[in-house]
Amino acid sequence: MTANSKINEAQMSGDIQIRMVQDPSISDAQFWHDREQRPDDPYVGMVGVAMNLKTVVGGFARYSGDEHQIMAAAKFKRLHELSQIGGARACDMEREPVDGGGTNPEATFEIGADARKQFVAMQAHLGKEMFKRFERVVIGGVGPTAYVRMITGLHKPNTAQVAKGKREVRRIANNLAVFWGLSTRPKPVGINRMPVDRSA
Repeated sequence: MTANSKINEAQMSGDIQIRMVQDPSISDAQFWHDREQRPDDPYVGMVGVAMNLKTVVGGFARYSGDEHQIMAAAKFKRLHELSQIGGARACDMEREPVDGGGTNPEATFEIGADARKQFVAMQAHLGKEMFKRFERVVIGGVGPTAYVRMITGLHKPNTAQVAKGKREVRRIANNLAVFWGLSTRPKPVGINRMPVDRSA
């Protein structure tokens, strides 16, 4: 299988999407100047990039979320990673410092502590059950059909049940988007929960 056929297959499955990001070839000052000159153009200073959503939002890539829901899932995944012990990726302590600089191990713990505070606040906002469900989707990579199986205990959920499960996961993401200020949509009155199979 060639690289192009893998990309085409991923695009057809919806994992790879074209996303608009700030143009890396221009400075921040130029970007903001261009935005001031053309405030009505949402794409000024932006370029389209092919992005694999699975790396950004994990299993939520299969749930057809809106932009603010995708942003909430990405923030959830990022906080989950940063809040782990240490709060940062590995660093090479033997690397030679440049210009008197070096790695500050205390900074990694500060980053982790801040992420953990945000993570705990988010957990309290969602509640234990909804947090566990969203974590299984974003971090565990559980797809829509497997999600319904996990929640209901049904071996072969029908299309309507899978659609209801997708809506529930999108509601959780929407709830987080409002909580983090990524969306101005009103908070849902109550998350419409799927029945849980308690026999297992």
